[in-house]
Amino acid sequence: MAMFEKEKNRLVTRSVESEVPIAIQVLIWNFIDELRKKRQSEMDYLQVFQLTVQDGVQEIINTQEEPLKEDSIKVTLPKNLMLTTRIWIIDDGNYSTMLFPFDY
Repeated sequence: MAMFEKEKNRLVTRSVESEVPIAIQVLIWNFIDELRKKRQSEMDYLQVFQLTVQDGVQEIINTQEEPLKEDSIKVTLPKNLMLTTRIWIIDDGNYSTMLFPFDY
């Protein structure tokens, strides 16, 4: 199975579950699905998502190291859902896990 396949189990750590609104979790999983289609076999096992708020809009910047890639999306969300944080998704071959760097 390829990296980040939708059919794989997708997990979130307890800290992500408690601190990241479900709307943002879904947004990031959907973003990873788009990236997988776009990059095909060029998906690194570690995907980094930097979340910032710019002018009342949630911006999510995705980066990976191998090969070096960067993409971003901007989404208008209710103010109480917006976050400034860094989230990782790691694909270990069996699972894709959404976590904070400090969870690693």
